[in-house]
Amino acid sequence: MSKDSNRKTGYVISPSFSIGVHYNDRHLLERIKALFGVGEIYINSSEKIIRLKVSSIKDLTEVIIPHFENYPLISQKWADFELFKRIVEILKRKEHLTIDGLQEIINIRASLNTGLSDELKTAFPNTIPAPRSIVELSGIPCFPPRIDYLDLPRLKDVFTLVLTNLLNQN
Repeated sequence: MSKDSNRKTGYVISPSFSIGVHYNDRHLLERIKALFGVGEIYINSSEKIIRLKVSSIKDLTEVIIPHFENYPLISQKWADFELFKRIVEILKRKEHLTIDGLQEIINIRASLNTGLSDELKTAFPNTIPAPRSIVELSGIPCFPPRIDYLDLPRLKDVFTLVLTNLLNQN
């Protein structure tokens, strides 16, 4: 999320889904990209990180969100996913183009990952963080039941799904 004086609400909202792995595991990311059939791969050579990023609302709603509804994340990231999905739904319905819709997104964003930047806290002083699900991990297997679809050669190659930059904060 960043300021944009050309927008009616004064902000542009850019949700994205990304998976990051060490550069040595590029082959895993390329296989994930092939599985999804969407997104772009970005390399941060200074940190030796490679990311698959999906930011198209169409790709998020037609590919990424249905995938994680069918193969849920088994961690607190599921709660982030649910909040992320709500934001994407608001954007799809174009409710973000109103002040009330923007405030709803801010309320949801306040409950995601690192919350709001100081700039957004100042700009939206009436923010009430949205309720966040508590994910119970007891009784859940250590690994997702369908991790085999990636045909991983070694267990240590299991990648970490990271929902980062869900809404870019500047």
